[in-house]
Amino acid sequence: MPEQITETGETYSRAVGLIYIFNLIVGTGALTMPNAFSTSGWLLSLITVILLAIISYLTVTFVTETMAIANAKIKIGQRIAVNMVNESYEDETSEKEPLLGNSSTEIFNNSVSDFEITERVELGQMAALFFNRVGIFLFYLCMVLYLYGDLAIYAAAVPKSLRDVICTYKLESNVSCNKTLEETDKCWNSYGTSRLQAYRIMVAVFIVCLGPFTFFNVQKTKYLQIFTTITRWLAFILMIVLAAIRLEKGQGTGHPVVADFSGIPNLFGVCIYSFMCHHSLPSLITPIRNKKGLYGLIFSDFTLILGFYALISFTGIYSFNNLKDLYTLNFLPDDCDPSRSVTNVKFFEYFLALFPVFTLSTNFPIISVTLRNNLKTMFYNEERPYSWFVDKIVFPVAAITPPVIVAIITNEVEFLVGITGSYAGAGIQYVIPAILVYCARKEVTNFSPGHVNPLKSPFKHVAWDKGYRCVYIEQMSKHAERNAPFIRWFIRALWGDHICYDVDTENDIDQVPDNQQGMFIFYIESDEAWYPIYIGITSRNFRVRFYEHYKTKTGVIYQLQNGGFVIPRDDKMKNLRLKAALIPHIFPIEAKMMESILLEAFDFCFNVEENGGIRMMLDIGSQIHPKDSRHYFDKHFGNVMKEMKIVLNKYDRGTENHGQFN
Repeated sequence: MPEQITETGETYSRAVGLIYIFNLIVGTGALTMPNAFSTSGWLLSLITVILLAIISYLTVTFVTETMAIANAKIKIGQRIAVNMVNESYEDETSEKEPLLGNSSTEIFNNSVSDFEITERVELGQMAALFFNRVGIFLFYLCMVLYLYGDLAIYAAAVPKSLRDVICTYKLESNVSCNKTLEETDKCWNSYGTSRLQAYRIMVAVFIVCLGPFTFFNVQKTKYLQIFTTITRWLAFILMIVLAAIRLEKGQGTGHPVVADFSGIPNLFGVCIYSFMCHHSLPSLITPIRNKKGLYGLIFSDFTLILGFYALISFTGIYSFNNLKDLYTLNFLPDDCDPSRSVTNVKFFEYFLALFPVFTLSTNFPIISVTLRNNLKTMFYNEERPYSWFVDKIVFPVAAITPPVIVAIITNEVEFLVGITGSYAGAGIQYVIPAILVYCARKEVTNFSPGHVNPLKSPFKHVAWDKGYRCVYIEQMSKHAERNAPFIRWFIRALWGDHICYDVDTENDIDQVPDNQQGMFIFYIESDEAWYPIYIGITSRNFRVRFYEHYKTKTGVIYQLQNGGFVIPRDDKMKNLRLKAALIPHIFPIEAKMMESILLEAFDFCFNVEENGGIRMMLDIGSQIHPKDSRHYFDKHFGNVMKEMKIVLNKYDRGTENHGQFN
C-alpha cells in the first residue's frame, strides 16, 4: 500500500522541463496575487515575494539533492540484494575461505552514476526511506492537510465564479456605484434566492458532478494537460494585455499604498501557495534527459515566474481600485457604467470569468483521488488490511466531505489560499524539504561515505546549514568505528590486554574458549586499523554465543557472511579479518554496566536495539583522537551515573519509609 517508485515515463529536454515546471507553479495562486499585493502595499509585497521566491528555490534544491541520494540508496540496496541472491545459489563457503573477502567491498564503488536521478522517487517514498514511522505519519498528515486545503479552494472558487456569472441582479440606480453586492443581496430579480444561497447551490452542483470521480481512479491525460495549459496561458495573457490597455488609456483607478503590514500574514500564505511545486518535482525532474546545470535551469524558471507575478500584480493594482479575491472576476461587465468595463467583447468577459471553472474542475478529481490515496497510506496497517467498504466508500467520502463543508461555510478564496499556504503549504515547502535533506545527508554517510553527489544543493555551505553541520558532527562522533582508539584504550585500562580470536570461519570459532564467559567485542581489522562493530555479553560461554552469531540469520557473523553489510573500497581496507576481543572473568553486573555505558556513548553498527536498525555500511572515516572521544564519553558516562544515583536515592527512601525495599 505505501507509495512505490513509479516509472520515469517519456524523457524530454531541459527546455521542455523548464516549461513544465513553469506551468506547474503558475496556477491558481496567481489569481489571488494581485489582491494580496493591494492589501499589503506594492513595495512590501514586492520585497516579500522576492524573499519567499529565494527560499522556495533553496528548498527545491534540497528536494532535488534528496532525490539523488534516494536514487543512490536504492541502487546500492539493489546491488546488495543481488549479491545476497547470488551467494545463496553458490556452494557453501569453505571453512578455510576468509569471511571478509573482496565481494563485500565491490557492492559499493563510490560511483557518481549512483546519484543520477534515473528513477522517479516520489516524496512519500523518500519519507519512507529516510524517516522513522512517526516521521512518515507526520509527513502524510502535512500532505493530507495541504490537499484538503487545495480541494477547499477548488470547491469555493468554481462555484463562486459560476455564481457571479449566472446572477443577474443589479443594484438600484440610486445606490452609489461604490457599493458592492453583498452575500445577502438577491441573485435574480424575479426570485428571492440570495447570492449566498445561489453560491451554495453551485457548491452542491459542483460536488454532485465531480465528487463521484473520487470513488474511481483518474489521471491527468496528455490532452487534458494541453487543454488546461492553453486555457491558462490564454487567460493570463489576456488579463495582462487588457489591464495594460486600460492603463495606457489613463483609465486606471488603482492607488495602492506603499506598505501595509496588516496584510503580510495573508500575503505570506498566497506566496507559498503560488510557488508550490515541491510535491511534484520528482515527476518533472526525473524525465529530463540532461540534468547538467539543472539548478541554473530552475533558477531561470523562478526568475521568469517572479517577473510574471510582478507583471500581473502591478498591472492589476494600478488598473482596479477594488480588486476581487479572484482576479478574473474584475473583468466582468461594470454594472454601474458599462462604458467603464475593461472590455466590451463578451467572449473575453465570460471566458475570463469562467476560467477557474475550466481549469480547476479538471484538477479537482485528480487532487481528490490523490488525497484519498494519501489517507489510505497514512493509516495503512499490513496486519489489518482495509475491508471493501472502508477502501471503496469510507476513504472517498472522507476525502471530499471536509472541503465541501469548508466551501459551504466560506467562499473567501484568498482567505483559503492564505490559510492553506501559511500552514500545510509552509510545511511542504519549507519544513519537509529541510528535514528530508538533513536525514538524507546523515544517511548517505552510512551507505556511501566519501560520496560525490553531482546534484548536491549549492546551499550546503556552513553559512546555510551551520546547525545541520553541528548535529551532523555530533552524530558522526558517536560511531564506534571513529572512536576505536579510545574504546581500545578503555578496555585495556580496565582489564589489561584482552584476548583476541579470529572468527572468520567455523574452524576459527572452534578455537574460542568454551569454559569462559563475560563481555566481548566483534571488530573488523585491516593492516592499518580496527573497527568495532558489536558489543555484547554472555552468561554461558563464548564459543556457544559465537556459534549463534554464526548460524542464525540475525547473528553478526551470519549477516557479514551473507552480504548484509557493506565495507567501502579503500586502500587502507586490505587483508580484512573479523575478530573478537574477549573480556572473561568479569562480574555479570560489571559487564552489563560497561556494556550500557559504551552503548550510551557510542553507536556500534550491529547493536540493533540501541540503534533502531543496522547501519548498512562501515564508517571508515578518519578516527577521532582519544582525548576528544574521552570528553564525549565522560558526558554520557555522567548521564548514566546520574540515572543510577536517582535509582539508589529511591532505594534509600524506600528503606527509610518502609523498613524494607520491595
